[in-house]
Amino acid sequence: MGQGLSLHIGVNNTDRKSYGSTHYTRLRGCINDADAMCRIAMSRGFQKTVLLKDAYATFRNVEAEIRAAADITQPGDTFLLTFSGHGARIISGDPREKGNDEAIVLYDMIMKDDYIDVFLRLFREGSRVILVSDSCYSGTIYHVGKNPPQWDVNPPGEIPESGLATKMLYRGSVMDHMKTLRDKYLALDVSFTEQSKLLSEDVMADVVVLSACDDNEPAADGPVNGVFTECLLSVLNDNDSPAPRQPVCSYQELVKAIHNLAGNGQNPRCTQLGPHAGDRFHPFFQGPLFTFN
Repeated sequence: MGQGLSLHIGVNNTDRKSYGSTHYTRLRGCINDADAMCRIAMSRGFQKTVLLKDAYATFRNVEAEIRAAADITQPGDTFLLTFSGHGARIISGDPREKGNDEAIVLYDMIMKDDYIDVFLRLFREGSRVILVSDSCYSGTIYHVGKNPPQWDVNPPGEIPESGLATKMLYRGSVMDHMKTLRDKYLALDVSFTEQSKLLSEDVMADVVVLSACDDNEPAADGPVNGVFTECLLSVLNDNDSPAPRQPVCSYQELVKAIHNLAGNGQNPRCTQLGPHAGDRFHPFFQGPLFTFN
């Protein structure tokens, strides 16, 4: 069994200087989500866990931790990356992708799916990566050039509960933010495009992506946890829920169990990438270490 490394990111509050003061909601459950996922990783025997919350969850800090993990992760090792915070959609400049880039909103900058695609392709063949994103528009947060196996539960829905905040960075705030930091994003686009040319077009690691919702859906934030994370914890019986733990033996069944608790407000997705994208992976949650077939 290889070693386990993990990075957990939670952003309730973003930098007002970067994003402005209007058109988005302060969140409450994202730091709790990061803490909970870190606790799960530690209970499963992960040797190294890193937490980046609010002001520490900058673009450069997150990038540095992912690159460091990719550099040391060997065949048989597992890297778990979890994010909870706002999501955003940006008009894509990539000719391979029609429409929008999906993105996660870090404390100071937005990390587009194009960048995450490069990060995933840094990991060695035989290693394992698990990406969990509790954010809006997270269905294809990984962005790969070809369509991998995906499991959908229901058609797109809306969040009806008025008491829940959506984890969505509104278009006006996105546009203002990217205009303010235009030079930084142009430099990042050039840098990641050049890096991408040096990498295999395919993801070589075995990757599982758990997304809180589809690309055209909002994800909900609750008073303690995000709805997706809260339901995940409940399925695992890891949040003192009185409900009995639901038996799951694959990621597909895990996603279905989460959806059963969350209802039709948002539709979680599971995607597998890499050489063994058609395999049934056992949930990493169930054993003393994150285990696969």
